[in-house]
Amino acid sequence: MKKLVPLLILFIISFPLHAGRTYTFDELRATLTYGNMELRRQDEVIRNARLDRAEAIGAYTPTIKFSAMGFYMSDPILNDFTLDLSDYITGFPSTPINLFDMEHDIYLFNLSFTQPIIAGGKITSAYLMLDDVLSLRTLERKDKENSLSTELEGYLASLYYLMNISSRMSMVDELSGELLVMAESSYENGLSTEIEYLSQKIKSEEIGYSLKELEASIENLVSSVSSMTGVKDITSNSFSFTPDEERYRKIYEKGEDELLALSLSPARDSIRMLDGAIAVADRLKGLRLGSMYGVPDIALMVSLTYGGDKFPFFERNWLSDNKFSVNVGLSLSTTLWDGGKILNDVKRAESQKESALIDKEDAIRTISSKVREEWRNMDISYARLDYIEEKGNLLVREKEELEGKVESGYASRIDLLQKEIEILQNEIEGERKKIEIAASALTLEYLSGLKGLVI
Repeated sequence: MKKLVPLLILFIISFPLHAGRTYTFDELRATLTYGNMELRRQDEVIRNARLDRAEAIGAYTPTIKFSAMGFYMSDPILNDFTLDLSDYITGFPSTPINLFDMEHDIYLFNLSFTQPIIAGGKITSAYLMLDDVLSLRTLERKDKENSLSTELEGYLASLYYLMNISSRMSMVDELSGELLVMAESSYENGLSTEIEYLSQKIKSEEIGYSLKELEASIENLVSSVSSMTGVKDITSNSFSFTPDEERYRKIYEKGEDELLALSLSPARDSIRMLDGAIAVADRLKGLRLGSMYGVPDIALMVSLTYGGDKFPFFERNWLSDNKFSVNVGLSLSTTLWDGGKILNDVKRAESQKESALIDKEDAIRTISSKVREEWRNMDISYARLDYIEEKGNLLVREKEELEGKVESGYASRIDLLQKEIEILQNEIEGERKKIEIAASALTLEYLSGLKGLVI
């Protein structure tokens, strides 16, 4: 029943999408839990880590084993006979049993109980290490979900702006087609050269190719969203999403230094994962030291043994004739030398910890560099966007002035169409800058841990 719940949730979330309805970012993000293959694999990793920890807890408890054997002898022994179970069952303690005047049947039973008492700290070290591993895997899963959520929002923001670019590119393509018709007519009437006509033809073809490339980019983004969420039968028109440009601006306004401090905070999941890897390596060293030469493993061993020709509990006098025994003892074992393998294991654990420390230092440098790079990209993009807006205002005024000249006969319609194309191309550049701003803002939001918080 528990396995059906995630499937039902996924079905309920996905049903309206398959029915052709648009969906929001929150609806798509909800599908990640059960629709994304990376998260599902991560869930299995956590599941295995839980089982490993449970197994480590079980090492504190006793090991109880039971075995039974039965024989039939066509020529039973009539004289006194001593049977040692260790001769027949591997692992049995030496347990001589006196048998005499036997019947055709013989039964052998053994119940053993082994409880570790001293293990050089290996059991505790193993538990603590595997508990740290579980915490680390849980953090990795959380971080992966945040990363995918950020990537998903980036896809949707890019789609939004690319759709705006597509509509403007279509207008540019239409205006360019009109210019090509004029250039062809002018060339046929001898009012322009062949080179001028061919130049306009090349420009029109270039716009057409750019439009096709843009359409391919949009389709690729839709496919990426489908692959990430597991939702099929979606198109570029299946989304109800508008980028939160005000939020992007607030992230930028926090400043480079504050974003860097947040990204390197010990409370950040990325830093906690690095510290977790160091802790696991440290626990591994403790586990290896617990197996050092001369460190004893001491266990209490208790065994209950029965051997005779009567089946226990079901036949009379089955406990007679000394056929039942109880053995209690202590087991001590230790490794005195194994060619240096244990020493090498300890050195490997030390090397693993050193590698984890190096990884942390490298990650901190990478995060610092990424935060500074993305913030500066936003700084440049916002400055460029301001310039594009100013240029757009100027181009609109120039267009209005041209419209007056065209009416007065001081300018041609070709000049007006070219100005309209220039305005649209400037707007397209602005939309592309917005894509860059969104990508940088979302990256900084993820790195700094601001995602999901009210800024």
